[in-house]
Amino acid sequence: MMMGMRYAGIDGCRGGWVAVTIDGADRLDCNVYNNIHKVWADAADARAVLVDMPIGLPWSQHPERQADLLARRAIGPRRSSVFPCPVRNAVYADDYERAGMITREQVGKGLSKQAYMITPKIRELDGLLTGDEAARSVFYEAHPEVAFRFAAGRNLEWNKKDAFGFVERLRILERIHAGSEAFLKDAVRRFSKKTVALDDLVDALILALSARASGGRLSSFPEGPPRDEKGLAMAIWYHDFNAAG
Repeated sequence: MMMGMRYAGIDGCRGGWVAVTIDGADRLDCNVYNNIHKVWADAADARAVLVDMPIGLPWSQHPERQADLLARRAIGPRRSSVFPCPVRNAVYADDYERAGMITREQVGKGLSKQAYMITPKIRELDGLLTGDEAARSVFYEAHPEVAFRFAAGRNLEWNKKDAFGFVERLRILERIHAGSEAFLKDAVRRFSKKTVALDDLVDALILALSARASGGRLSSFPEGPPRDEKGLAMAIWYHDFNAAG
């Protein structure tokens, strides 16, 4: 349970959503939920929840998000991990063919299979945030590679799926929170690979640690972000661990 937890990092996973939480005493916990509403039910007392999923969807009159462009620029060699957010009508399309047609009409190019595969989770999160004002004040879109970039203070060299990439990220996690490796080992023992992959746990952990370090005072790409048709901020939020002050 997340009761009493003040910060969380969330990533989509095979089992639904994996949430890593951290409290004011820096105690970590991890749980997997089959839908985002259950995450929110447990995280309602959190000060900030960083989630690796688009919030604030583009539409025909605003087909591209500046947040995605700025995030790609910030992470340099890892830029391919930030792909364009689908427009709202494509997110709610019945199938990939229809979603692709809508994307070509509104954006002028097709929709990748990778982007389409996460549209069910985008819809799920969008449904929560458009229907619950309290959740909108707690959930922030984030990106693990952006979070790692601002934790490391440099561009990362390796892809997260590579063994060297895991070691690179683990060293960063240990530097900002001693005990990260032990926490991940315990989480791997608790959850099967069919439910949550190791890189999902790593991603959720860096988001939770970023939220905790920020104290809820996050920076964003872009600053003063625009809002979508539903009033949701189109931004990718992060904490710069190396910023002065």
